[in-house]
Amino acid sequence: MVRYALSSQEEANRVVRVAEELQITDLYVQVYALGQAWYPSKVAVVCPRLKKQNDHFALLLEQAKKAGMRVHAWINVFFIWANDRPPVDKKHPFNRFRGSVLYPKEEQLLKPYAWFKKQGIEGFFIDPFDQQYRQYITDLITELVYRYDLDGIHLDYLRYPEKEVTFSPAGRTGFRQSYFVDPLKIMRRQEEYVKRYGLEGIADFYSVYRTFLERNIDIFLQTVQRHLKSLNGKLLLTCAVKADARQAANKYYQNWKFWLGNNLCDEIVMMNYLPDIQIFSDNLNRAAAIEEHKKIRIGIAMYNQSPDSVRQKLSLVHSSVFDGFALFSYNYLSEQPGYFSRIKAIIAKEKSMKK
Repeated sequence: MVRYALSSQEEANRVVRVAEELQITDLYVQVYALGQAWYPSKVAVVCPRLKKQNDHFALLLEQAKKAGMRVHAWINVFFIWANDRPPVDKKHPFNRFRGSVLYPKEEQLLKPYAWFKKQGIEGFFIDPFDQQYRQYITDLITELVYRYDLDGIHLDYLRYPEKEVTFSPAGRTGFRQSYFVDPLKIMRRQEEYVKRYGLEGIADFYSVYRTFLERNIDIFLQTVQRHLKSLNGKLLLTCAVKADARQAANKYYQNWKFWLGNNLCDEIVMMNYLPDIQIFSDNLNRAAAIEEHKKIRIGIAMYNQSPDSVRQKLSLVHSSVFDGFALFSYNYLSEQPGYFSRIKAIIAKEKSMKK
């Protein structure tokens, strides 16, 4: 459930009614996105669209609990801003952690938002290396756990924006402290380094740098997991991830197979969102071969495909080794009454066949 549904009491109530009609067991409710909270937070900047500090999330949580649903607080972790103009509030992460906002190898200064959009990147990301930002997110989680009767914390955008956008002053300093070289200088002067150290030398550098980036995210997740379990050992820690594990690791440094194998989270929601049925099936088959496949839930998009296409994918999930699916998102259903009716009938039929 994307955050805009928390804009009013009426919409929060409607979320639960729709979920009941669809026989949904778990709600992933977005409470932190673009560096702003959608509840009356004392830790994060509160979105200006929330008038008078209204806590519609608390209302939704109460109604969902009465209906027997589990609720997970959904946090967009590293993706923190998407606008041509920077946020006004000095406490916003874009301003507060400016030295850790990522940029590509071509520049040492931040690119404008339009550049990121042209590259197919959502916007501005924080460097996972930043330990102060890590503390900020754990403080946010502490607030959520103490304030609300949650069933879990759900982490999204737990990755780098893409393969080439991995640099920040903070991250470069961290790498230099460990390996005594600035990774940006090597990438900018690659031919010079090849002449000096050979192809094997530059290959070794890229291998070390990739491991460094992956470990930044692994350590971040491990810290969050330990912190959450220390607050309440019964709470689930779930992560939304790119569906193709190879692409996730190679392009975004999101090595979620490692997370599962080393118990860094309780469950994965695999965002298998592309409408192409063959790609969807291939991703399922690869994930099914993972030893920890019982910890994987299959995400299915609705905004980019027809109800019949969703039906095909639900059938594949129901006949697979996976225990559940997640629909993205409520917001699209609320805007498309006809679509909602079709999906409701499809889910009811699939569940009856499963029994």
